[in-house]
Amino acid sequence: MKKKIAVVVARGLQEWHEHKRWIIAVLIIVLIFGYYAKWKLAKPPQYIKVPEIREVIKYKIKKVEVPIESGKVVVLEKKELVKHVENLPEGFKDNPKKQATSTADLPPSKSGHDVLNIIDTESGVSEIFAKERKLSFFGLESKREIGARAGLSDAGRQVDVYLQQDVARIGTFYLSGYLEGSYRPDSDNNAGWKAMAVIKKEW
Repeated sequence: MKKKIAVVVARGLQEWHEHKRWIIAVLIIVLIFGYYAKWKLAKPPQYIKVPEIREVIKYKIKKVEVPIESGKVVVLEKKELVKHVENLPEGFKDNPKKQATSTADLPPSKSGHDVLNIIDTESGVSEIFAKERKLSFFGLESKREIGARAGLSDAGRQVDVYLQQDVARIGTFYLSGYLEGSYRPDSDNNAGWKAMAVIKKEW
């Protein structure tokens, strides 16, 4: 086992000495691209008005007035909220008639959540309750992924450009189409491509 590890380390060091300029260049490109994608392309998240629960819309459940027994509603201190929370909804900050009664941080979900903001009419305190929707057995997907890879392979230096398109979901498995083009400057066969069907499971 130690002999195998030594062979792998020796081979890695050899590859480093032979291709260190290439490896450093690739790392710099990846870091620059990552910085640009994170800080230049990504827009800061915005608060949006979310749609109502489907059953509420389906059965046309109306909003009615209910008296508050305490004569007040407990809200978050607006001055501190504006100070510490970024990108608040437009028209909220300077309108004293608009107040925030509760907040929530929902975990990521493939199927989404149903959310209820429940107020205690005696205390005037409201809380948010969320329930993750059940994921359907089958669904059509439109998620796309495009990217580039650069590094070393058994053929030497290699650059790949690829595109993947999710088509459908069955349970927790995804069906996709995958297209890739490769450039291998150190190989006799220095260009190649592949088109494949993919089945994958994310976790």
